[in-house]
Amino acid sequence: QEILKKKITDIIREDFKGQIIQKLNKQIQENINSSYSEFPILTKQGDEKWLGQSVQLSYNQEKIELVALAIDITKQKLSEFALIETNKRLELLSNLINNTSDAFQISTETGELYY
Repeated sequence: QEILKKKITDIIREDFKGQIIQKLNKQIQENINSSYSEFPILTKQGDEKWLGQSVQLSYNQEKIELVALAIDITKQKLSEFALIETNKRLELLSNLINNTSDAFQISTETGELYY
């Protein structure tokens, strides 16, 4: 309940604030009906969570309002980051295997031989 009393910019991680504010301002200025953003927030306990936020423009008489719905996408983002790291390692390994004429061995920490 406490989070509902805050502005979203109060909880966005500092390095993302400018980007999100700029996107919301652009949405208003260019009359873009809807937008979607993903960004990290910091909880009251200092933990990092990721939100996926949809924002709709709404007109109340002559006043423009932004109506937002945000959901916790932390698990998806952590999986995405892990996949990116795995792909980087596989690319490095592939380059090593394909670009060396030296003999080498690749094994797990327990000694299980991979290559």
